[in-house]
Amino acid sequence: MATYETNFMGGVNLLESVREANSLKAFIFITSDKAYENVEWEWGYRENDRLGGIDPYSASKGTIEIALSSYIRSVFKDRDWSLISARAGNVIGGEIFPRSR
Repeated sequence: MATYETNFMGGVNLLESVREANSLKAFIFITSDKAYENVEWEWGYRENDRLGGIDPYSASKGTIEIALSSYIRSVFKDRDWSLISARAGNVIGGEIFPRSR
């Protein structure tokens, strides 16, 4: 339940804050590539790939993307500002900091 509260309701709370912010000029909504249903592809997912997943984390990320789409097409449709959504992934392997030798 905490996963859904954090990812879905946390996202909805953020969208509501954006809705109430009249001076906003741009908004970037960044979530995770885990919003896509994992089909074990070798390549990255695309925007038209199926959302959701079998685990609560993926499902919660997919549902907030659906809610964002709803806000864009209804609540934010008459706004004169820029909004983009990005789904980041852990696609670069290796160590960030080399180990001491």
